[in-house]
Amino acid sequence: MTTKCQPNVNQSSTIKIHDWDEWQTFRKDRGAPPWIKIHRNLMTNEKWAFLTDAEKGQLISMWIAGADNEGKLPSDARVIKKICQLDDKPDLDKFSKLGLIDGHDSQVVVNMTPIGCQYDAPEESRVEERREEKSKHPLVEKSTDFDALWKVYSKLNGNKKAYSLSCFNKRKKKKTPLMPDVEALIDIIHQQIKYKAFLTGNNKFCPEWPDLSSWINKDRWTDEVCTGEKVTLKATPEDERHIEKVKEYKKLGYVAVGVNRWMNKEGEIVQE
Repeated sequence: MTTKCQPNVNQSSTIKIHDWDEWQTFRKDRGAPPWIKIHRNLMTNEKWAFLTDAEKGQLISMWIAGADNEGKLPSDARVIKKICQLDDKPDLDKFSKLGLIDGHDSQVVVNMTPIGCQYDAPEESRVEERREEKSKHPLVEKSTDFDALWKVYSKLNGNKKAYSLSCFNKRKKKKTPLMPDVEALIDIIHQQIKYKAFLTGNNKFCPEWPDLSSWINKDRWTDEVCTGEKVTLKATPEDERHIEKVKEYKKLGYVAVGVNRWMNKEGEIVQE
C-alpha cells in the first residue's frame, strides 16, 4: 500500500548533498526511499571531526530530508531548519567550505514532501543496482602527513587518534608560531626518543610519552633535548640489576621510550 502525501513545491535555488548519486543508491522506480546509508568511515573522516555534535545531527537530518528529492535541499538555512525540524539554522557556509554540500542550482522546482512513500525492497531485488562498496566514505580524504606522523608516534602512545588528527589539522592552520613540517617533526621525535633513552640509561626520571594530541597542542617539539655528549649525569648504583638490564637492552639495539619501557628494532614495546 502506498501512502499519498500532499506535495509542497517551492521555486528556489537549491543545494545538493556532495556525491549523493554515487553514495546513496536507491531503486528510483519505487519513489522516495525509506532509508539512507550512513557509512561507518565517517568516524575517521577529517571533515566530520571538524563538526560539533549539533552540526553532525543537522547534517544527518539534511541527508534524510534530501532523500526526498535526490539529495537536493533549498539553499535557505531558515527553510532547512523548518523542514528538518532543527533547533537552530544550519551553518551552510561551513558545510560548503568543508565540501559536505555542493553549490546552488538555478531556479529548480523542489518537492520536499514525497508524493509516494515506498516500502524497503527485499535484499535480492536490490542486488542488480548495488555498487561495489568503496573502502572510504566520499568525504574521507587521506591525510598522508598525519599518517606518517601517527605511524611513528603511535608506537610510543597510540591513544586518541581521531582527536589527534583534529588537533594536527587545526595546528597546521595556526601561523604563529608555525608548526614544523612532518619530516622535521619525525626527526624531533627520534631525538626525543634518544634523549629519553639517555635519561633511562642513567637512572634518571623519564616522563611518559603524552598522547599525540597533547604533544601537538602544547608544541612539545620545542622541548629542549640534551644527550650524553652535552651533559654528564652520573648513574647511581642503587639498583645494579636495573643497570645491567639497561646495558643488555642497549646491546640488543633497543630504544627506551619511557620508564622501564623499551622499543625493539621491529617497533614492539617491551616492558621491563
